[in-house]
Amino acid sequence: MLTLGEASRVSGRAKASILAAIRDGRLSASRDETGRWQIDPAELTRVYPVRTPQPNDTEHAANADVVRLEERVQGLERLLKTIDDLDAFEEMLWRDLEARAAAALPFPPSEGELDDLIEQAVISAVVQIERSRQAGQGAPSGE
Repeated sequence: MLTLGEASRVSGRAKASILAAIRDGRLSASRDETGRWQIDPAELTRVYPVRTPQPNDTEHAANADVVRLEERVQGLERLLKTIDDLDAFEEMLWRDLEARAAAALPFPPSEGELDDLIEQAVISAVVQIERSRQAGQGAPSGE
């Protein structure tokens, strides 16, 4: 048996509506020894059938937000992959430039001279990459 408050929560109806149904004779109920209403759950379901919850506008908006956030996460994951690819490309350029600089010099340069040569080569490569990117050609293949 359910109290008036429990019946209200279960049915989703106001206590006043349930009490009106009892007083009108549409819903049968009895009082216990303390005077509280006692309602049979089957009787409550007969008068107030259980409704299946329908998604409301708030749920639709929340679902749309979830979809937008998932798309944004995917975009950020692609961006991180691109950054990782650029880091690997930069590392390859450094190795290539170090090898070219060492091969171009007739004698081993000092560490400071090699650093200067590498820095100049990297700046030149970055400028070339940026020009290629602006021209819509993407990053050079490294060949």
